[in-house]
Amino acid sequence: MTRQSDGVRVVKLGGSLIEDLSRADALCQGLVRALGDGPAVVVHGGGRQLTALCGRLGIVSRFEDGLRVTDDETLRAALMALAGLVNRTLVAACDRAGRPAIGLTGGDGRLATAQRVHPRLGRVGEIVSVRRAPLDMALAAGLLPVVATLALSEEDGGWLNVNADAMASAIASALGASSLTFLTDVAGVLDADGRLLGELDSGAAGRLVESGAVGGGMRPKIAACREALARGVGEVVILPGELLLSGRISRAGSNGAGTRIVP
Repeated sequence: MTRQSDGVRVVKLGGSLIEDLSRADALCQGLVRALGDGPAVVVHGGGRQLTALCGRLGIVSRFEDGLRVTDDETLRAALMALAGLVNRTLVAACDRAGRPAIGLTGGDGRLATAQRVHPRLGRVGEIVSVRRAPLDMALAAGLLPVVATLALSEEDGGWLNVNADAMASAIASALGASSLTFLTDVAGVLDADGRLLGELDSGAAGRLVESGAVGGGMRPKIAACREALARGVGEVVILPGELLLSGRISRAGSNGAGTRIVP
C-alpha cells in the first residue's frame, strides 16, 4: 500500500477479504499497520455476505452486467448485511487493532447521493455527489471512517445499492486523496499473456480494456481507477488483499506488489 507524506489515503476492501468475517481481526490488524497514523478512509463491499444472507432469507440473487438486481427485499437484506453485519464487524476489529473507527453509509450526513442506473436493476444506483463534511469531521476527530456502499437516492431519498469500486473512487476524488488502493482477489492487472503489469498510466489501462485483454470484474475497477486519476487522485494501486493478512504490506509500502496506475 503506497504511503505518501501527506494527504488522505482511501482503501477499498472487497472480494474474499470480507467473505469470511472470522478473519476480520487479522485483516484489520494488517490494515491498521499499513495505514500507520495518517488520515485514511476505508470503503468496503460485502457482496458475498449479502448473497449468503439472501439465501438464508429465501431471496434469489440475480445479476445483470455484473450488477446485483436489487428489489425491495434485496435492498433490506443489503442494509442488514452491508451497513449492519459487515460494517459493524470491521469497525470493532479496527478498534481492537488500535485504530478507533466510525461506521458510515452514504446516508449518514448525506455523505453520498446517487441516481438509479436502470429500472430493470431496481434500487441500484451510481454516485452523483459526495459531501465530504462527514468524513472531514471524523478525520478531524482522529477516527477512521469505514464506509458501506449504500447511498441515498437523489430522486426519492430512499436507499440505493452502489458499486463499491465506484464509491471508493468518488470518495477519493472528493477528498483529493493522495492515493486510492483497491485490495482485491487478484495479483493486479494482467496483460493478454497473463503477466502482471507493475505500472500503467491511465491511457494504457484504458487501451487494455478496449483491446479485450482485461475483462470481468477488472473492467469496472479500471474504470473507477481512471475516474479517480482524472479527478486529481495522486495514484491508484490494485493489490492482492492477502498481503494484508500475511503482514506483507507495511507503512513503507507494498514492496512492488500489484499494479500501480498513474495519470
